Amino acid sequence: MNGWLGPDIGSFFEWTLQGHSPKLGSFIMNFIHHPVGYAMALGVPMAMFYKRFCNVLLAGAKKSLSFSQSAMLVTAGGFSHFALDIPFEEDGATNQQRWILSTGWWSEKPAMDPTTVTIVGGLSLAMVVGFYRISRTPTDKNGGVMEGPIKNHLWLAIISGLYILWCFYCVYMATPRVPAVGEEADLGVLYYVWIYILLPLGLCSLSISKKETGNREDSMV
Repeated sequence: MNGWLGPDIGSFFEWTLQGHSPKLGSFIMNFIHHPVGYAMALGVPMAMFYKRFCNVLLAGAKKSLSFSQSAMLVTAGGFSHFALDIPFEEDGATNQQRWILSTGWWSEKPAMDPTTVTIVGGLSLAMVVGFYRISRTPTDKNGGVMEGPIKNHLWLAIISGLYILWCFYCVYMATPRVPAVGEEADLGVLYYVWIYILLPLGLCSLSISKKETGNREDSMV
């Protein structure tokens, strides 16, 4: 299913055009076999298809997928597709996989300095304290069941963003380069986890919690 209706459909276009216009086929393949390119090129038609397909499957049900919900799921599928492609294609030597590993410290045993311990320890403590305060704060009855998880995700994003800035400074700005914390490739790993795992999961959660917008949305399709 994902090979025909996901980003790998670019391979089908490349195969069909290889005898007539191989350059065009390669261009289409490279554009569609990309999380953003797939959403731009096929996001709308695939969302329309999935919406109508689900309407048929769920005929008689009280609720079905709206167009915006379908678009979120299509986009999530395009990004999550590369959660497997990046580490396992090309014998684990894709460009992004090489970059992820390059953000680690492999030349020698990394030294831990007080600045690293203070920053990483402070961010870890702030994350735990923040989660504790969020869990202890009474939920507004009008906020719905998603209010707590949304706050947790937002706080996690803030702490992760600050840590990413620290890793970016250590890898690309510090002279000489210093390890962010140990030899781990934290900058690349956080990029991979947020873009290809957490972002798709977040889009799926949003599609579930999103309220229907009625006839105005359905008129788009």
